[in-house]
Amino acid sequence: MITENLTREILHQYFSEYEKHNVLIFAVFTLLIALINIIQGVFITSKLEKYKSQLKKTELKFSIYNELQIKSLSTLFHHLTELKIITISISISESLIYEDYKKVVIDWTNKFYETTNFFSREKYILPIEVKTQYSKIYQNFKPILDYIEDKKKLKSNFYTDQCGDEFLAGDEENVNELTQKLRQYNRDKIFAETIEHIESIRREIELYFQNI
Repeated sequence: MITENLTREILHQYFSEYEKHNVLIFAVFTLLIALINIIQGVFITSKLEKYKSQLKKTELKFSIYNELQIKSLSTLFHHLTELKIITISISISESLIYEDYKKVVIDWTNKFYETTNFFSREKYILPIEVKTQYSKIYQNFKPILDYIEDKKKLKSNFYTDQCGDEFLAGDEENVNELTQKLRQYNRDKIFAETIEHIESIRREIELYFQNI
């Protein structure tokens, strides 16, 4: 009986100490988990705030970029519209007298250089599709400029009186040379391709604004 009571007492003391030990371990473990969660929370919050800050900066940069691009494309569209109108105008102006034709040639040349200079300044901000299309206009520039310059030189050899009658006022040999030279141009193709290239860029710009 004594032995049984002693055994019970020993077992009770052992499990009591074991239970206290487990409670202590559990408390430490719980505290450790809570500490880890706090550290993780602070770390994640810090990372999240940093990400939000970077996101805001990116959004701001993207917004400024879009604003600059929209402004450039809008201005370029107006330049191209004017260039298209004056190109069509010069293509149907061959019946004009020298003075009037000369004015149209100067207007076209000035408008082309004005548009090209603007494109060169704003090239860094323009979409790749627009830059690719514009290079085609530039490639076609020399043939059309050569043609209208030779046509202007030919017209300068003639004088038109008040009745509208035209008379040769220059060198006949020069007139013949210029006439032969003008026949070598594919006039219709030069003007048609230039007008189409201008219109293709205008379509690209219109598509850009439709997709905003």
